[in-house]
Amino acid sequence: MKHGRLAVCAAAVLLLLWYLPADSQQLDEGSIESLRTRDLDVLIENIETEQDAVRVVLDAGHGGADLGARSAKSILEKNVTLKLARLIEKILSEDERVEIINIRSEDTSIPVIDRIGHANSGRGNIYIGIHTDGGASPRSHPWKIYINHGKNQDKENVTGAEWENLNNRFSENNEELARIIAAQLVEIDPDRGVDIVKSDVLSLGGLAMPAVIVELIDFSNPDDEMLLEKEELAPALAEAVSTAIIKYIEANSAAVNQEWQGE
Repeated sequence: MKHGRLAVCAAAVLLLLWYLPADSQQLDEGSIESLRTRDLDVLIENIETEQDAVRVVLDAGHGGADLGARSAKSILEKNVTLKLARLIEKILSEDERVEIINIRSEDTSIPVIDRIGHANSGRGNIYIGIHTDGGASPRSHPWKIYINHGKNQDKENVTGAEWENLNNRFSENNEELARIIAAQLVEIDPDRGVDIVKSDVLSLGGLAMPAVIVELIDFSNPDDEMLLEKEELAPALAEAVSTAIIKYIEANSAAVNQEWQGE
């Protein structure tokens, strides 16, 4: 955002210089002051302030040799998470306020530390990790949204070996983002419910931005598997998550548009 403000100010000054007559150096101080107060303010008002896009990190779980969970009909988690990430990216890409950082866009295996590094080096504003649930016996679990456990929040200058606590400063943002996503998921199936779980998952602690991991679709639930085959569930889930992200951005415009705080 700092660069956007500097660009606006520079443009305003250049426009003012262009506006002044060639012999403006002969104007007295009163005339110059009048021009400044009357014209520069108008020029600035008429320049559209350039806003940096909100960088949303989409991280499709697993990939490559890392298959993730497997359904009774051999639907693989790595494929479903990638499909969900692509659907969410397609929806969010239609909003000019959003820039997508896609951690895994192909069927490749990416170490957790590299995923964190990509998200942080890309100066993400919001992180959405995408996974599915699974189990041996048929069941129906609530959807799950994981947020960082928030331990050791008294540590202010987090460096070196303490990198896993980078996310602590965003604990309130994490909870708000999780609540908004949960509210959208409930609209798909009010009876299913959503659990928001505080977790010590390593990838969450190392993220220098508001972050959640959503565990969508239960491979041990025959109904989920059937809806996946009918191409009904994934689009609905992607729409719900995308809508929640936009609602979070709109509710926290000041926070997500401020200078990136990962350093």
